[in-house]
Amino acid sequence: MSAIYYYVVTKYKPWLYLPDFGAYQGDEYTGAYDIGDEFNGKIITVADYLYDENRCIAFLLALLDNLNISWLSVSLLHGDYAKPTDNYRLFEKWLMMTPVELRNPIFNKLMIRLRKKSIVTFSDIPYVLQMIFRELWWYRLENSSKNFRIDITGEFYIHLKLPMPEIELMKIAAKYGLYVNPRNYIDGYPINIEDYRTV
Repeated sequence: MSAIYYYVVTKYKPWLYLPDFGAYQGDEYTGAYDIGDEFNGKIITVADYLYDENRCIAFLLALLDNLNISWLSVSLLHGDYAKPTDNYRLFEKWLMMTPVELRNPIFNKLMIRLRKKSIVTFSDIPYVLQMIFRELWWYRLENSSKNFRIDITGEFYIHLKLPMPEIELMKIAAKYGLYVNPRNYIDGYPINIEDYRTV
């Protein structure tokens, strides 16, 4: 059996974290709710947000492809999100607070479908990830037969469980300008992501 590893993947630069697992010091937006606000002297647009969301989703799809994973199961998280009916009501409310450019009719169809079954096919995974990144939905995605799990905790932090050594994951993430376990490498990241970046 392959070893299982746990990682955090994000857009934030390792050298901008404070030592001893401290806070991030960069002036960067953290999610869709920051659209229209100013960070580092720039107003964040929908296009800015979509650039980051798209590269995170492209990274996850590439990872699934690399691991030969064609489906994921959805599991509910705790508290207010424990019942599909409660989650659906919250989803409808949150959808109305989302910029119109980030709404998609397929989201409603997916939510209704996933109240009845928990398997997400590969073609639907990008839409489910969009809902999670936009904080419209709070679910864990996993494939237990492949020892694979995704938890997206907001603010572009992607928590992964998978059977892949860190350096290999770093090479895949670097193609999308993302960093693996950045707080571990504030004094120097093991690879130059510009050598791999494709976006």
